[in-house]
Amino acid sequence: MDSLSSLIAGSNLKTLLAHTHAMIALIGADGRLLDQNGSFESFKRPLPKVQNLYDLLSTGDRTVFREWILEAQRTDQATRGNLVLGTGDKREACFDCLLIPLPDGRLIFMAQDITADPNLAAVVQRLSRQVKLFKVESAHAKQIAINKQIEVNAILAQADEIQHVDPLTFLPNRRLIMNALQDEVNRAERYRTPLSISMLDVDHFKSINDTYGHMVGDEVLAQIGHHLRDHIRQPDRAGRYGGEEFLILLPNTAIKSAAVAASRLCNEIRTTKMRAAATSIQLTVSIGIAELAVGSETWQKLLTRADQAMYQAKALGRDQWSASPNK
Repeated sequence: MDSLSSLIAGSNLKTLLAHTHAMIALIGADGRLLDQNGSFESFKRPLPKVQNLYDLLSTGDRTVFREWILEAQRTDQATRGNLVLGTGDKREACFDCLLIPLPDGRLIFMAQDITADPNLAAVVQRLSRQVKLFKVESAHAKQIAINKQIEVNAILAQADEIQHVDPLTFLPNRRLIMNALQDEVNRAERYRTPLSISMLDVDHFKSINDTYGHMVGDEVLAQIGHHLRDHIRQPDRAGRYGGEEFLILLPNTAIKSAAVAASRLCNEIRTTKMRAAATSIQLTVSIGIAELAVGSETWQKLLTRADQAMYQAKALGRDQWSASPNK
């Protein structure tokens, strides 16, 4: 049976897997560890005889992971979420995990530690220990264990929110919106459905910072984020791409409908007075839109075309949208 290294032999991924901090393993459908990279081997060093991924999972997460495997096999799609892994001597930690099914029935497991904050990690570890102590047969102790598990889940949910939400606008941050873009492109390719995206940029934002100060600039961005949350369609998604730029995903939407949505958004922001520090500011935005060329375009190319269309809108005078020609 091929090893993990043989799957990526001859590609640049081999060097990447050897040096990445993310833990990566090739597993069987029963969770048996077939191969792993250096980061994974380093993590399980306290338990060198462990041969199954289930033995590294917390008791509560083993059932969850078994459901992941069944779902991945059934849908042939990757599954992602948070799991708690530990090796006894090594502290337990929460990991952002990805499970990718392979055509031959095996799976690739990837995990990235998200409890980088030592205080948060300590709380997770303490509460996990308390959960174990209270898992006894009496009904009273079981109820206490449930309550403690709720506390652990709440902290893990908080850690996930910190990792994926932009603290200024409370929109998905760049990492999350880019992951969502890749998922939507994969879905559009799989089902041959249309997908459009919009790249939105606040016009003359530098002059706002220069005139009113960065605190007012931050408040303006926060209000833009609030406006996007309230005014984009469902199930469209908006995220902060970086600085004063925002990325909007419009699944099941062709370029003409995306243009209508962009025109409406330009008008709504133009006619809305943004108030910050007792100052009323009238804003405009420039929007670039592009539709995925299903079957012949990557998500990177799609993003580049939307970005170029946005700069075209600025070159034409700002406060408007521009569309990238379909490829």
